[in-house]
Amino acid sequence: MLDVCSPLLQVFHIRESNSGEFNRGGRSFPELDSLVQQPGTELDVEKRLALETVALTTVKDKIIMIPQYRHPTLRAIIDEVKMIPPLPDNKAHLKYAKM
Repeated sequence: MLDVCSPLLQVFHIRESNSGEFNRGGRSFPELDSLVQQPGTELDVEKRLALETVALTTVKDKIIMIPQYRHPTLRAIIDEVKMIPPLPDNKAHLKYAKM
């Protein structure tokens, strides 16, 4: 099951031990820290989703993060090209194409 537990813990939790890796600004929201830790220990799927919903609602209501639009890159290639690996700059570097 894919869920939002790990992104919540890594983006919104204060940076400590194995949490907050992507909280680059060092933002601290003690109420949210508590909320994002709870789903990680809940095994019941419905309860876990409810806890994650509360955390995400808090993020939205307190305007802790403003999502930005990121345009996906669409590619069309001929059958002879087996793969063009995705790279961090989101450009198709043809020198890495597998034929």
